[in-house]
Amino acid sequence: MSCLPVFSNQEVVCAGQVNYLGVSLDSKLKWKAHVDSKCRKAIVAFSLLRRTIGKTWGRYSPKVVHWIYTMVIRPMLTYAPVVWWPQINYSTVDMQLEHVQRLACLYITGAMRTSPTIALEMITGLPPLSV
Repeated sequence: MSCLPVFSNQEVVCAGQVNYLGVSLDSKLKWKAHVDSKCRKAIVAFSLLRRTIGKTWGRYSPKVVHWIYTMVIRPMLTYAPVVWWPQINYSTVDMQLEHVQRLACLYITGAMRTSPTIALEMITGLPPLSV
């Protein structure tokens, strides 16, 4: 006999993680799963954007790519920051967010991938995600 609560003649099982209003909550409120999923979704959205155009044909102007990043991808990435933003103090989370921002800066400017992120952020006018 288990000691789990019963609802409608079925035992209620405790889940390790649940999504509520687009925020991934885990049992210890570590927010790693939430940040991972948001960064993954932002990178997928960016790669879909890149796939819609070729390297030499149909390239969006830097202004349009900047708009898409700031108005679509960045809000998707920073959704509900009030609850998970203290996690930014960890270097792994900071590196994940910086990676997404770097991809955006490289694509907006068309710069070489060895260009420093801080310089790209200055050129594009994007404030760093981690302050």
